[in-house]
Amino acid sequence: MAPRYHYLPPQLLMIATVRVLPSWHLATHGMQAAVTAAVLVWVAGAAALNGMAVRSNPGDCRFSEVAFERSLRDAVRDFPLGSAVYVDNGLMPVKNDTFPGVAAVSLLLFPDQHFDGHPVYFVEPDADLLQRLRALGDKPIGRIVVAPGDVPADAHYYRPAPRQRAHAAPTGHVAA
Repeated sequence: MAPRYHYLPPQLLMIATVRVLPSWHLATHGMQAAVTAAVLVWVAGAAALNGMAVRSNPGDCRFSEVAFERSLRDAVRDFPLGSAVYVDNGLMPVKNDTFPGVAAVSLLLFPDQHFDGHPVYFVEPDADLLQRLRALGDKPIGRIVVAPGDVPADAHYYRPAPRQRAHAAPTGHVAA
């Protein structure tokens, strides 16, 4: 993955070039027009390449909040109103302490930890990550992430099919 400000050095170089260009005393008007055209092509090309680099993202790594919300809505709809629903926390391409999986997306979308009348908990198989999240104290993320062993035997457990992002039907409880 490219550094966050990877576009800055070429942009600064372009600004410096465009700033200095008018002070150049070229022999003929044609030569000045040619240099100006070359710099403009260079600036446009660099901007286009930087724009593509910023937007590049392999299709398999994309995560859609809308698809996640739709999937979660379809899952909880099949469970009795008010019952707790458990969801795997492993759908994100990047999971770390800063953004620990779909539990983080869920908190952004539903800060009260409830979705369509259901409290939703996220099952995190990574014991180290789970321990770090719980160590945050009374933070919401630490309250909604649970270990696989903490899921009750009769729980309403939603597990989307692998690589299916837009919709999946609940499959019932899966023993941990």
